[in-house]
Amino acid sequence: MLAAPKLQIVPLVLGLLAGAAPAQDGAAHGPAASAPLRASLVAEARELVAGRTNSLGVLLELADGWHTYAPFLNDSGLPLRLQPELPEGFAVRPAEWPAPQRLQSEGDLLDHVYAGRVLLPLPVEVPAGAAGTTVTLRVHVGWMVCRSACQLGEADVSLELPVAAAGASPQPSADAPLFAEARARTPQPLPAQGAPLSAAWESGALVLRAPGATWLAFYPDADTAAIADLIRSGASDGSRLALALSDDAATRVRGVAEVRWAGGRAPSFYRLEVSVPSAPGRAARAPLPQENPHVR
Repeated sequence: MLAAPKLQIVPLVLGLLAGAAPAQDGAAHGPAASAPLRASLVAEARELVAGRTNSLGVLLELADGWHTYAPFLNDSGLPLRLQPELPEGFAVRPAEWPAPQRLQSEGDLLDHVYAGRVLLPLPVEVPAGAAGTTVTLRVHVGWMVCRSACQLGEADVSLELPVAAAGASPQPSADAPLFAEARARTPQPLPAQGAPLSAAWESGALVLRAPGATWLAFYPDADTAAIADLIRSGASDGSRLALALSDDAATRVRGVAEVRWAGGRAPSFYRLEVSVPSAPGRAARAPLPQENPHVR
């Protein structure tokens, strides 16, 4: 695996406020007027169910005009970090975070960010022996938020929930719609056959095609092969996107493709991991096994 590129810390970031923002308890939804970002821990159901994976998530709510940095390739920002603290026997499964947005800044800087409201899923495995108990789950969240200036912040968010017996069907929580919204932007593995998006090497570039698309974008992981002129080549109107590499030693292209369709159809998001053939005349090669790089 290639090493992650070194971040370029621009003068804007050097003006960070001294120290991190005060920790939040995460109990209330909605960003306060004085807080550019609020974090809380939420669950899709009113109870956890023993012996299965349950849907929890860290909800971030950003004030208007502010953004935070997704764990993709960024020129000027530090990515979000989540550190779960769970009861003994509980475990967090890897999850794909929602696709980010592209943000171009002065000086030809490109970042991949979240703005507004975003739910970062945390699938939690609950042990069978936890049935009949009430547990407290905690997550430490760290971030950088920026508008005209940047701030570092952190919060310890928590949630107390009862654990129902295996096989129970708990009622949805008030936050259940947030999980549906997050799933709509969650990248899916690219099917081996019949996929509406294709990726193939042509004349040294990885070419994405999606017949019927009106817009294509590629959001690269931090450890992907370097792509030439990503600001201008990373998104395109139409159904074709060509990603030329600027690193002859690269071994694979990793990231997320967004496809916007005509006719009001909802956008599609796909995780791509494609090995890089030997130059020159890079021949097509099948995608590598899909991995999730974001939640450790």
